[in-house]
Parts: sequence; structure tokens; C-alpha cells
Amino acid sequence: MEDYSYAARNLEGQLCQGVLRAGSRREAVKNLQEQGLFIARLEAVPFWRQRVFRSGNGQQAAVFCRQLALMLEAGLSVQDAVGMLGREASGKKQAVLQAVGEELQAGASLSRALERQADFFPAEMLCLLAAAEAGGSVDKVIGRLAAVLERSRALQEKLKTAMLYPCFLFGLTLLVFIFLLCVVLPSFALMYENLGVVLPFPTRVLMEGGKFFGAHAGLLLGVGAGGVSAAGYALRRERVRQSADCLALRFPVWGRLCVRRDLWRFFTILSLLHSSGIVIDEAAVQAAEGVRNRCLRRQLRGVPARLRRGSTLAAACRGSSISPLLLELLAAGEAAGELAFMLEHLAELCRQEADTLAQRLQVLIEPCMLVFLGLVIGGLVLGLLYPLLTAVDAFC
Repeated sequence: MEDYSYAARNLEGQLCQGVLRAGSRREAVKNLQEQGLFIARLEAVPFWRQRVFRSGNGQQAAVFCRQLALMLEAGLSVQDAVGMLGREASGKKQAVLQAVGEELQAGASLSRALERQADFFPAEMLCLLAAAEAGGSVDKVIGRLAAVLERSRALQEKLKTAMLYPCFLFGLTLLVFIFLLCVVLPSFALMYENLGVVLPFPTRVLMEGGKFFGAHAGLLLGVGAGGVSAAGYALRRERVRQSADCLALRFPVWGRLCVRRDLWRFFTILSLLHSSGIVIDEAAVQAAEGVRNRCLRRQLRGVPARLRRGSTLAAACRGSSISPLLLELLAAGEAAGELAFMLEHLAELCRQEADTLAQRLQVLIEPCMLVFLGLVIGGLVLGLLYPLLTAVDAFC
């Protein structure tokens, strides 16, 4: 999926601008035409401007859902409720809600109106609203969306926190390494040359490496930046991203965390839509599309077709990354006629395990990075001081 920036005019001639996500340019054109828009400009957003964790503003969207649900329960229409929220808001939020209100007045559905503000509303929220509108149960879904968005944001923050400290340590290690090579090492090289000390092999390697880095620092930094840019560009290709997602599932803790995180999303969406009256096979379509890992998403996309052929949900999910225990629980819930309850229970089970794995990942990564930092810096310092210590020992 890629981001496409567009400018188009509706049937009344009004200019509409925004960003949408689509698998290809053709799909983006089709989506805009289905909305009754005449495209004036459509271009792919450069990969360096796209957010890695593109999920909209989860916190603001959750607040919006809670407020909208309360107003719908009070008997207001969707259009009136959004208009009231827009008048009470300020800044960018006010502009977004006013734009949504104008789309609703023009006859657009709530999901379509929110889709044109994709930077503000998460993609999973838009998918759920579209499915709820098809089943005529928006008022039932909107109230539960807030809790889903809040939990999704909380889990995402835990993942970011787990990775932030290791990234900081890696950056610190890199800076110290460059400082030693460019500042400290030349001073030691000059001192050893003046003293006429015979350098051991590890120290000679360090000295030559420092000289090479100092002479070609600009080139090496350029190659590094080019490599990062090339990797970012390659990750825009769907085949590369799918291969990366499949590789991620093979890592011991991270792979299980990705599976549990996405299964939480899968079961949550299924529970939300099924309890709102959406047919299970249609709910499974939206649930599969809500999965972020492409490898797991490809596995679960076959579930709706197997359901239409008469399989139970547990049987339709076999062959995927869903564990046998979860499948047995799912089958037991279906047999007892408590599918909605079991789906909600499985979602909570996956969320709790994802939280535990995120904490375990943080506990594992931090000491590993500290050991790595100690080995790199300690090795450099030992390599620099070893000839001096040897000379002092021989003198004594």
C-alpha cells in the first residue's frame, strides 16, 4: 500500500484535496472515481514523506469516536453531531471536522468523508465504519471503536518504547566510534610513531582503519546515506515488504509479538462487526484486511472464501499462524453458540500476550545493546592502549 496525493473536483465543481492509500495508481484512480470525483492531479507521495507507522492520530480519533457515540445515543444525526463537534473544536481539528461536515452535507457517507482526512483518522477505523455502514449498524460500532483505538495506540506506544532505547544506544555507539577514529586514534598514532613503538596486529588494523575513514569520511557517509535511502525505496515495493514481513515472523520474540498483535486486531474486528450484526464472512474480509503483517494477511484472506463454502470459523482459520490452542477455543465457542463472546475473549488473550512479549523484548534488547556497546568501545580502547601497556610493562 502506498500514499497518493490528489486534487479533484466533485459534481458541484468544488475542489477536493487529500491523501489516500491504495495498492497501485490504478486502484487509487478507481477509488476516487467511485466517490464521484474528477481527478485533476494524482501523484505518489515520496517514500521519505510517508510515515512508517501510518495509523492516523489514534488518540484524537478515539476521543472523536467517544464524543460521536454519546451524541448518537442522545438522538442526534451523524451530520448534526459532526457539525457540533466541529464548532466546539479548534485549530487543525476544527478544520478537519468542518471538512468532514461539508462532505456529509454533500451526501457522502461517514466513512467516505473521514477517508479524505486520512492523516487524522486511522485506516482500521475507516474500514470498520465502512463495514458497519454496509450492515446499517454505525451507532453500535462507533461506541466500541474508541476502546479499540485506545488499546491499539497503547500497544503501538509500547513497541516504540521497546525500540527507542536500543536505537539510542546504537546511535551513541556509532558517535563514540566515529569520535575515537577521527580524534583519539590519530593522536595515539602520532605518539606511537614518535616513540618508535612496534604496534601489534590489532592496533595496526585500527590505525589503518582510522586513516582510511579519515581520508574517505565523506564518501563513506554518502554511501551509508545512499544505502538507507535505497532500503527505504525498496520497502515501497509490495514484494519486498511482503518478504520483510515474512522474515520478521521468523525472529523468536519479535515474530510472536507481530503475530499476537495482528491476531488481536483480527479477532477484535471480527468481534466488533459480528456482534453488530455483520455476517461472519463479510466481517472476516474486513478483519483480514486489518492485519498489518502482509504474510499473515495473505494467510487470513482465504478465511472468507472457506466460510462461504460452509466451513466453521475455526476450520477456516486452520493453516494460518493461529496457534492450535486458540483454534480449539474458537471451535469450543462456536459449538456452544457463544462465538461473539469467544472472539472478544481471544482478542483480549492476544492483547495480553502481546503486552507481555513487548515487555520481554525490551528486557532482552537493553542488556544486549549494553554488551554490544561495551564490546565495541572496550575493544577500541584496549586496541589503542595495548601497545602502551606493553611498553610500560617491558620498561618495568
